[in-house]
Amino acid sequence: MAAPNWQQVAWLRFLLAVALIAILTITSRYVLGQPWHEFVKDLLPNLTATSIGLATGWILFRGISESDQLLDKIVTKTDALIHDEVQRTTKAVLDAVYESAEIAKSVTPLAPRQIRDHLALVASSPGEYRFLGNSGKHLAAVSIPHLATIEAHSYEVPIWIQLLDPDGDDGIRRYCDDRKCSKDEVRAEIYATILLAFVWSRTNPRFRIERLSVRTMPTHFRVDWSRTHCVITTEGKNDPGLALSNTMATPNHLHAKVRDQLVASFTSDRVIVMPPNFAKIAAGTRLADVSDDLLRTGLSTIAPKDGNLETLSESVISALRKRSNPYA
Repeated sequence: MAAPNWQQVAWLRFLLAVALIAILTITSRYVLGQPWHEFVKDLLPNLTATSIGLATGWILFRGISESDQLLDKIVTKTDALIHDEVQRTTKAVLDAVYESAEIAKSVTPLAPRQIRDHLALVASSPGEYRFLGNSGKHLAAVSIPHLATIEAHSYEVPIWIQLLDPDGDDGIRRYCDDRKCSKDEVRAEIYATILLAFVWSRTNPRFRIERLSVRTMPTHFRVDWSRTHCVITTEGKNDPGLALSNTMATPNHLHAKVRDQLVASFTSDRVIVMPPNFAKIAAGTRLADVSDDLLRTGLSTIAPKDGNLETLSESVISALRKRSNPYA
């Protein structure tokens, strides 16, 4: 492209200026009847005002147009945020509904007559076993013997047991008030459960007590927990219960929460240590062959401060020998 000839451009501008002056002179003289410079003087304010108006209008038009664009962007962004939040909220609600439905499928209300069979399912399940209760009467009569002798347990069964403290006067009193029984009866049941658990752990090596402990206050619920089943009941023989199932295919979050609660409860209790003389009990020994003297000596180890140990021993041994299933 050739460069412009600036001399020609200058001449063209000069001729245009002369032509404009001539047009203004002719128009002002023959049309308006006034000198051209007076005509321009009158015309300039109108041109200036018109120019300012046009410029202002253009600026306002551009401002409104840009404001509309900005508003459109804000609305679009807000719609996107609301849409995302609605999606997240809807997903959270649907997940909660789905989880509740899944939990409901794995929670079974139990009539009193069904509790015994479901407790047997818990004791028959492979893996760890956890118990939370008060006197452990059913635990001593049914669960412990079943856990220790079931043929399906070809491997060790780790056991966690937590009972009411037989030496805690306040806890025992509250429990007896609810159950309408004597303190001596409850204490004998608790000590019988403790001794029986230790005896079975000696006679059946696969029955391994990880922790046997006691707490100061009674619990309103009894919990039998295994990896695949869980039964939650109360002390009343005619009270209903709940059964929770848990499998790899249908994991039950409530079942896992129960275990977490059991683990937490075992951190603030008092551990009971196996009596040293129980080391004399050989594997395979029948419970009937464990002497009363050995049981008395073991009891004196775990209840050394009892002022009426002789009477207590007879009650404990009687409760241990004559165990009965409270759900039978």
